[in-house]
Amino acid sequence: MKQNKKASILIYILILVIITMFLWMIVFNNNSTLRYYKKIENIDTILLSTIYSKWKLAIKYTKELNSNWNWYTDNFSCPNSVTMSWNVNIWINNTSLYSPTSSQNAYCYWTYSWDDFLIFFDNDYANFSWAIYKTEKELLVDIWWLNFETQFSDSDTTKINFNGAGLGGIDSIDDDFNSDNYRTNSTWTVSSWTDYPDDNLWNAFEDDDVKARKVNYSYIYPNSWLINVFWNNYKTNKIIDENTNNNDNINVKIWNTSTWILYFDVDEKIDLKIVKFDKNSFENYWELLELESYNYSSTGWEIGYLQNDSWVLSFSDNPTTNDFIFDFKNEDYWIFMENTSTWTILYRIQWYEKTTMKWIYLVPFDDSDDIIIKYLWANIIKKGSDYIYKMLDILDTK
Repeated sequence: MKQNKKASILIYILILVIITMFLWMIVFNNNSTLRYYKKIENIDTILLSTIYSKWKLAIKYTKELNSNWNWYTDNFSCPNSVTMSWNVNIWINNTSLYSPTSSQNAYCYWTYSWDDFLIFFDNDYANFSWAIYKTEKELLVDIWWLNFETQFSDSDTTKINFNGAGLGGIDSIDDDFNSDNYRTNSTWTVSSWTDYPDDNLWNAFEDDDVKARKVNYSYIYPNSWLINVFWNNYKTNKIIDENTNNNDNINVKIWNTSTWILYFDVDEKIDLKIVKFDKNSFENYWELLELESYNYSSTGWEIGYLQNDSWVLSFSDNPTTNDFIFDFKNEDYWIFMENTSTWTILYRIQWYEKTTMKWIYLVPFDDSDDIIIKYLWANIIKKGSDYIYKMLDILDTK
């Protein structure tokens, strides 16, 4: 009887031990699962934090560029006629405007006595400033309500007089070259878009409204991970293509050429990493399959064109035969930077087509709606050999 009782107690103890171990395994597994999901949650928070930070800067920049002047005004233009040496010289090239270089102002141009004659606008395109004739430059004087004159010291003592409001409201060119309409052109309504004129070197005038879609910039704090500062794929191509504000002849959409060179500006030390991914793998399976990677460490401020000399990266003040060529037609690229300085850094990224030096639309914005701006961004973290990424559409009002 005692033996049976001891056996029962032993069996009971064994059952309690088994139950305890089973419960312990449940708790252990739950804790492991919680830790696993906590890691995922932390990674997701990091990914989202960077996406929202980039979105805030991008939206702020585009809104500033589209509210930084006086909308569309057309009160004056190139004169339809001028008086020189008291002989009326009729305007020859109609209302053509030109920009000789990106650092000079727009000007009106025609020929007088076989010599070129130029009338330049001032810095904010709200008035005329000076004229050039036979290489002589003289300030223009507004004697009364946009009636300008100046005197030259050539052998004929040529004098100029013209009315700057002669074609006001007719040339469809915004007087300050800044219509705040999210487009490169001058006028407000789609039905009457008027592009600003080009010069012979294709340095076209355009409204600064579109700059936010061509320049990718942000800040990187010290001791941060490798931060994704640029990426392209079929989804970014789609949103850029759907943005009808990108349909102009001045800039090019990112996937339309295979000969892009990168212009980079960063104001502190960085580690730079460029990864080329398999385009088809991401488009068909959303898988980031690394094909090539390049690395570079700077010792200070870097500004210039990225170079690739036999897999060795560097920067050059001017384009060279060693320019790092980005083939956006056929490849997907992700660029990462790590701040290795003790200061917060500012970076700016933009691309040019190597043969024409035209800029590209690279920021995945769609601001063609009358009310809504859509912004697509992603962030990516490398854990071991794996790339973890998150992609998000964010909407905001204009």
